[in-house]
Formats: sequence, structure tokens, C-alpha cells
Amino acid sequence: MQRIDREEIYRYLRAKPYPALDEAIDNCLAQAQNVSPRHIIAQYDVERVPAGYALQGTDCVMSGTTVEKRLEGCFGVILLAATYTQRGDMLIHNQRDVFYSSVMNAVVTACLENYIDATEDDLRVEFADRGVALTQRFSPGYGDFSLDFQIHFFRLMPITKYLGVRLNDALMMIPEKSVTAVMGMTYKDIFAEKNKCADCQAACSFRRSGL
Repeated sequence: MQRIDREEIYRYLRAKPYPALDEAIDNCLAQAQNVSPRHIIAQYDVERVPAGYALQGTDCVMSGTTVEKRLEGCFGVILLAATYTQRGDMLIHNQRDVFYSSVMNAVVTACLENYIDATEDDLRVEFADRGVALTQRFSPGYGDFSLDFQIHFFRLMPITKYLGVRLNDALMMIPEKSVTAVMGMTYKDIFAEKNKCADCQAACSFRRSGL
């Protein structure tokens, strides 16, 4: 069973703890942790080109200031796709009222982030054994990394086949509780733990404190 940081749930809800909320979170966690999230990864070498970083063997180029910062000094990338599956979305939409739907939405989001964090940690250990360090993950739509790159994720990885996730015309994934992300690969130990919101310029109400 995942150990979920309740502070993250409060942050998603933009709320402080109180008895009725904590009871609802407990109930939602008990349901959400019965879901088995899934993920797949793909690995590509990258080449620095004038437009950004080209994935070798493809026609895909990642560009933008965010990409430049995150992939500086990297020789490759890991592409990650993860989902809390259709069951996760159903838990949100099948709640008895708006309050419980909101709480379940926050809980499922926290559970998915926790799962991806654990997956990233496992990958970090696996690649460290090969002398390779991984940068912190970042996703299309983060900073100035174009959301359009979602299309390339679905071209390069069998996301629909193995995860049951599809991309709609608005570049949103279905099930909604799904994530794609990039991690850079480098022989230099450039990774440093930092606030996940550090490179994002959005005035977001979910922004972590300290920035």
C-alpha cells in the first residue's frame, strides 16, 4: 500500500485539515489504493541541434528554455507514461456528491504522483548502477515545453495498447489521471532535489511554498 503525503492532498484541495475532511480523505484513500496504476518507459539517445534536442532515430525535436535547462549535458532521455487507469477516473466521477468528488480527485492525483515518484526513484537506482544519473522529470505543458509534444509520446510509445490511454483532439489524455514525462540521462551527477515548481512561471494556486 502506498504511503501518501496528506499535505499534498490538502494542497490540491487548497484546504486545511478539519475532521470531516480528514474522514473523507481516509474513505477516499481506502478506495483509491485498491487501484493498480501502470506505466511504460522508452529510452532514446539525443543529439544537440540548433532547434533543441533531437531524439535519434526519429523526427522528434524537443525545444524551449525548459528543455534546454533540464537536458543540458544529457546524452539521452527516458520517456515515461503512467496512468491511474479508468478505474481511477470512475472513482472520481461516481462519488455521491461534489465534496466527495473533489476529495477523491485530490486523493487520486496524490496517489498517481506518489506512484510516479516511486517509479522515478527505482529508475534512478537502476541507472546509477550503470554510472548514469537521471534529471528530474518534466512534462509537456510544463514551462515552455510545448503540450504538442504529447503527440510524439503517443507516436513513439505504445501508450494506448499497453496502458489503455488515448489522446483527444485537445491533447488531453483519457483517462484524465495519466501523465507523460521526460527524464534526461547524463554521466555527470547533475541531479539535485529541488522544488518541482522551480522552473514554472505560471501563477498557479497549487504552487509549492518557498518560491
